[in-house]
Amino acid sequence: MSCSSSKIVTLATQGETSKKIFNEEIPMHYIGNHIFIESKINGKNYTFLFDTGYDFTTFDKSLIDKIHFTSIKKKSTSGSSFQNEKLQYGVIPAINIGVIEFNNIAVGIQDLSHVKSPFPDGRRIDGIIGANILRKALWKIDYQKQSLRFSNTIKNFPPDTNAIKIDMIPKSSSNWGLNRIKVNINGVSENFVFDTGSHGSFSANNEFLARLNDKAFSLLEIVDSLDSKKRKFQITELKLDMHVFHNQELFIEKDIDLLIGNDFLDEYTVIIDWLNNELYLQ
Repeated sequence: MSCSSSKIVTLATQGETSKKIFNEEIPMHYIGNHIFIESKINGKNYTFLFDTGYDFTTFDKSLIDKIHFTSIKKKSTSGSSFQNEKLQYGVIPAINIGVIEFNNIAVGIQDLSHVKSPFPDGRRIDGIIGANILRKALWKIDYQKQSLRFSNTIKNFPPDTNAIKIDMIPKSSSNWGLNRIKVNINGVSENFVFDTGSHGSFSANNEFLARLNDKAFSLLEIVDSLDSKKRKFQITELKLDMHVFHNQELFIEKDIDLLIGNDFLDEYTVIIDWLNNELYLQ
């Protein structure tokens, strides 16, 4: 690992919660198949995307003079919605989610104009709560009630006995960043990102589609005139870890990562156990 990469990992894993023992519940907005939450910085409320598929919590560049940001490093980064953009990385003293304060947290500063607001009131999206903050707690996402619970222990919201338990694959032994899940479609296996920032169900790129076509010749393509940039296929059987799911949709889009998004996840109440790298669907 290079010195530069080592510094990013150190930033990503630093920080702590104001309380060691906590069990909180907050409302969430589930709009356009995206999860948004309200967080407070320096006494002011901001609206953030809740995104397990984003390594770093990131604020829009318009907030840089409002959040007591200490710049530490600049690094060129690419994503599915932007290419080779130089981000500033640094630290803020605190951000509140509910009554819990997350202290000494590393964040990135980026132009987030590509994150469009789906709110009827037209409010701006101020940033993205990413994996480096989310890993400081265990989470229960209730899409139907539009609520989030988070705690230091899964004992405060134990999964049902019939919940589907899925092993997550961590990004590295350093326990930072996003997690992936093994997905098998028609005999082709790959690790997909567990991504609450994605509005789709299962999404992949042209390279993955080519591998599917090498294995199977009967993929049913669904004509969708609403989005010419994506192709949609009906998948008869799909394995998530060792569990079988039927009649799922796979979206193919150029140059994106392999993603599991909210259009699949919102059929369940989702419990995220970062400590054991386990996901529960109930």
